[in-house]
Amino acid sequence: MKKSSYLGLVVIAILFVVIVVPNIVSHLSSIDGKSIEELTIKNRSGKPIYSFDGIPHTGRIYQYDSLSEVLLLEFSVLEGIFNGTYQEYYPDGSLLRSANYSNGVLNGMEEKYFNSGQLQESINYIQGNFNGKRMVYWTNGILKEQNSFKNGVLGGDNFYYFSDGKLRKSLKFDSNGKRNGFWEDFHPNGQLKLRVKYKNGDVLSKSDTFDFNGNIISNY
Repeated sequence: MKKSSYLGLVVIAILFVVIVVPNIVSHLSSIDGKSIEELTIKNRSGKPIYSFDGIPHTGRIYQYDSLSEVLLLEFSVLEGIFNGTYQEYYPDGSLLRSANYSNGVLNGMEEKYFNSGQLQESINYIQGNFNGKRMVYWTNGILKEQNSFKNGVLGGDNFYYFSDGKLRKSLKFDSNGKRNGFWEDFHPNGQLKLRVKYKNGDVLSKSDTFDFNGNIISNY
């Protein structure tokens, strides 16, 4: 091989190591993400900003337990701000919370779980506001609460249940979040405890108050 050709190959190899390899490493690092311990966190307009070497980070951020090496937290940021999926885990690795963000604001479904894996709560967000049904469960999987929201305002029919599934309370609101319609409370055996009727937040009528056996214990 001619000396000039050999030198040419050496130059190409050096350029590859200096230019190409760092780019490959950087790309792989971006895919793997950054440990939260590597980053600095500052607040801007109430939103945390995650930066690496003074530059807002874009990509995945994670945190592992220092002893067990179990993944505890992972989420995505865009220019340092929450954007995309966000997941927290219990020390045993099971999912604790799952959410979605858009430009630092909750957007989409958020779910929380008991350590057993049973769903504890689910709620949908639109640009940071509750929208749709909020469902809360007892540890045995039975529905505990069902709320209705629109643009962050509690409205419509809302129900609360005992751990055996029996109705504990029923509430109604109008579209402005004011009490409207019948509000009812029940004893664990299903016996009505109290019924109140509202309109535009004002009381229209109220029933007697009943004990566990249906006996009147106070009059309206």
